[in-house]
Amino acid sequence: MTSNEDILNSGSIEAHVLAVSSTEDSDLINSLTSAHPDVNNLILESEAILEDLALHQAVKLPENFKDRVRKGLEIKDEKIPNVLESSSFYLWRNISIAASFAALLSIGANIYLSQKVNSTESALQLAQQQSQRLATETGFIKEKQEESQSQLKVLLNEGKKTILLKGQAFSPQSKATVYWNGEEVYLFANNFPLNSKETQYQLWAIVEGVPVDAGVFDVNGNSDGLIRLKNISKASAFAVTIERRGGNKTPSLEKMIVLGTV
Repeated sequence: MTSNEDILNSGSIEAHVLAVSSTEDSDLINSLTSAHPDVNNLILESEAILEDLALHQAVKLPENFKDRVRKGLEIKDEKIPNVLESSSFYLWRNISIAASFAALLSIGANIYLSQKVNSTESALQLAQQQSQRLATETGFIKEKQEESQSQLKVLLNEGKKTILLKGQAFSPQSKATVYWNGEEVYLFANNFPLNSKETQYQLWAIVEGVPVDAGVFDVNGNSDGLIRLKNISKASAFAVTIERRGGNKTPSLEKMIVLGTV
């Protein structure tokens, strides 16, 4: 890493936040945080993105999950293990930990069920039904894990560019980060007002001075941390505006939220 720009685009910041970077890179980044606000700001931004990924992609167990397991195991006075009291498994720091934990829970439940149902054929059928339900739920968690790993791959890709978009007059408190590898575009929105049912946010790539539609998205409290938008092959800047639902052919400049150059 030879410059601030190299650091911002190398993936070392994200690796540092995930605590998977080399000692040499971590020491260098730590030494730069006080002297270079952009580096420190990006560390905070990356931490916020990873935390948002964890919270928004957590997976809830069904409300009647404990009752189903208790009935299937014919438990009367025993308590279900504390891990079943939790409403979700949180994906934190290394997001794949949660999916691994969920898989272990499913395997453990299946083993325990198998031990209980060896006595009668009807109990075996019940265990098979419970196992199928657990497998379905675990499969959903696996899909979430794969999606999260795909997003992390973009964050850690040394070939990606990190573009900081600053708030404009319409919404000065807003800011965003675009991660772009010359094709795929991901955006993290920070302090964006919730959009209405009639409107959406629209990302624009500025190509040779002309705004090009890069996709629409919502900020409604249920948005994922990183938002996947349209592929863009070249751009000199990115901007976000508020538009009618479905987007417009040209941006409403008076409703520009954030803007940043590549």
